[in-house]
Amino acid sequence: MRIARILSFLPGIFLCLMLQAQPGGLPTEQVEIIKSFDARLADAEKVMVEPALPAKDTSPVKLDYPVRTTPAGLTYAPPKLRPLALRREPAPEQFAGFVQAGYGFPSSPYLHAGYTYAQSDRDARLGVFHHSASSSEIENQRFGRTEIDLDGHYHLPERFTLHGEVGFHQEIASFYGYDQEDTTFTKGAAKQRFNRIHLGGAISNTHANRLGLDYRAEARFYHLKDFYDARENGLDIAMSLVKWFAESHPFRIALGNELSAFRDTIGKSLNAFYIKPSFTFHGDAFRARAGLHLVTPGTGFAILPDVEILVSLAGNAMAAYAGWTGNYHQNSFDHLRRYNPFMVSEFQPKTSVFTDLYAGVKGASRGWNYQAQAGFKKIRDLAMFLPDSADTRRFSVLYDTVGNFYLSGGAGVELWPGMELAFQALQNFYAPENEDRAWHLPGLEV
Repeated sequence: MRIARILSFLPGIFLCLMLQAQPGGLPTEQVEIIKSFDARLADAEKVMVEPALPAKDTSPVKLDYPVRTTPAGLTYAPPKLRPLALRREPAPEQFAGFVQAGYGFPSSPYLHAGYTYAQSDRDARLGVFHHSASSSEIENQRFGRTEIDLDGHYHLPERFTLHGEVGFHQEIASFYGYDQEDTTFTKGAAKQRFNRIHLGGAISNTHANRLGLDYRAEARFYHLKDFYDARENGLDIAMSLVKWFAESHPFRIALGNELSAFRDTIGKSLNAFYIKPSFTFHGDAFRARAGLHLVTPGTGFAILPDVEILVSLAGNAMAAYAGWTGNYHQNSFDHLRRYNPFMVSEFQPKTSVFTDLYAGVKGASRGWNYQAQAGFKKIRDLAMFLPDSADTRRFSVLYDTVGNFYLSGGAGVELWPGMELAFQALQNFYAPENEDRAWHLPGLEV
C-alpha cells in the first residue's frame, strides 16, 4: 500500500522540477503596437451550380413480398353500441279525465265527459255524452241524444289482446211535421224514443306468431226498442286472417255472419253470411288488389267483385286509381232509424246488394290533400222513404233497384299541427227502375 502511494506522487514531483529548470521564464517587457491587424477578403466571383436529377430507371423490377398463409389470431373485445345523447323533448301533460259543457240556442244543453284508467297491461274508458234541443216557436220540435259507454282492453304480453265493450244509447225525436195552424198533438202523442243496449268482445294478436298470421275475432250484440214497442235484436260475428308474403304483400280472408231479428206485430229477420278473400301486391309505384266477395243475403247467393289498382304518377303528390267492388247492406230497423228517425215502426226489412265501378285521383303534398272520384253503382233493394198514408208525420219504407252515377271530391289543408280545414262534396244522380224518383234520398251532400 505504501509503495503505491509513493509511486502516485512521483509524476507531480517530476513536473515541478521541470518548471523550475526553465531559465528566465516568459518575457515581461512592454510591447508597442505599430499597426492594427486588418483582414480583408479578395474579390470573389459567384459561381452558379444547377442541380440535375439522375436519369429515371423505367425498367420493370420484380418484387417479391412474403405473405402469411394463415390469418393472424387477433383477439379484441366486441363493440359496444351506445345511443346518442339526445335532449329529450318534454312530454305533454296528460290527464285521466275531461269534461266539455255548453249551452246553445234554442234551449240546447251539451255535455261530453270521459275518464281513462290505464296500466301497462290493461286500460278502461268511460264516456258520457248528452245533447238536446227544444224550440218554443214550433210545437213538438225537440230532440235529445244520450250515450253512456264503457270499454277496455287487456294485453297479454307477446300473445294477444282482449277487448270488451258495453253501452246504453237513447235517442228521442218528436213528430212535428204537421200543419201547426189547424192541428195540434200532445207531447206524448208526438214522441218517439229509441233505447239501445249493446255489448261486444274481440280477441286479436299483438305480436307476430310462428305461423306469420295476424288474426282477429269479434262478436257484437244489440237490443233495440222504440216508444211503440217495436223491438230488434242483432248479432254480428266476424273473423279475419292476414298472411304477409315478403313482408309487403298481404293475403286477407274475412268471414262472418250478420243476423237481425225484428218484431212489430209479426217477426221478421235478416241473415247474411259472407266470405271475402283478397290478395294485395305492392310495387314500387303501384298497388293492385284482386279478390271476391261471396255473400248469401237471405235469398240466393251473390258473387261480387273486389278489384282495385292504384298507380303513382308523381310520388305522393298524385296517384290515379280505379276499381270494381261489391258489398251488401242490411236495411235493419237499427240502420234505417239512424238515417231517418221519423220512419214508421212497422216495415219489411231487406238486404241491399250493390256493385261500384269507379275511378279517381288523389294525393297529398306540403300539408295539402285532395281526392276526386267518379263512379256508377247498381243497387238492388235500395231503401227509400215516402210520407205514410195513415200518419203523414212519419215515413214508410219502400225498395227499388236503382242506378246511381255519382261525383265526389274533397280537399283539406293542415293549418297547424292538430288543426285541419277540410271540405267534401258528393253529387248523386239516381235512376230508379220502377219509382219516379229516389224518394227522400239526398242528391247533393256537402
